[in-house]
Amino acid sequence: ENQSDDWIASLYEFLNGQPALKRRLDGLPLVRLSDGSHVLARADGEPQAFLPSDTETSFPTVRKSVCTSADARSFLVSLGIIEPDLVDDVVRNVLQKYVGETVDVDDEQYARDIDRILAAYRTDSKTQRDKLLEALRAATFVMVVDAGDGAGYVEMPGNVYIATDKLKLLFSGVADVFIVDDAYPCLRGEDVRELLEACGALRYPRLVPAPWESPWSDRLKELRVRAGHAD
Repeated sequence: ENQSDDWIASLYEFLNGQPALKRRLDGLPLVRLSDGSHVLARADGEPQAFLPSDTETSFPTVRKSVCTSADARSFLVSLGIIEPDLVDDVVRNVLQKYVGETVDVDDEQYARDIDRILAAYRTDSKTQRDKLLEALRAATFVMVVDAGDGAGYVEMPGNVYIATDKLKLLFSGVADVFIVDDAYPCLRGEDVRELLEACGALRYPRLVPAPWESPWSDRLKELRVRAGHAD
């Protein structure tokens, strides 16, 4: 940890050309994180750090300045260090903030979290996308307003409506109907609407079961029987 970033980068480049040494490195905390601390590459089969990427995550990340060269990066990859999976980052790190009836994040952090969710939703992996959607459906991450009094809440996507002009007009003054709060810029636009619909939000009135009633033909027959004219 006392060595400079340039020294660490040179070490990685050297070790990349010494494959015979790699099996002796498992117990050494060689990986420099962004905060300057060092960790093992893996512990109990799990990576303890990830390569830096263009998208923000909450995973421990290798300091960029020690893996700018191809040789240094190749060495880290040989230790099992890869770029973080955005879906796993959202499921493990982001959605943990959105598990209750209240959410303790400011507007700036909320916007960043929505950006991370959208980035993860763009994955090419159907398995990972399905995993993300399942987690999102169970998370109270959608900022909404009650159409009755305009009060703000946070809700699961399956309980809300997309903020279209028609739905706002239709439900105006109706209590306990939750519409996406598009006062948040991060909740506007077709990309986030598509995401919310995939999680269960609707652009049209939600159908609910009506009380069962016997068909008219049965009721007319009952009236005829009562009147003594069954035929």
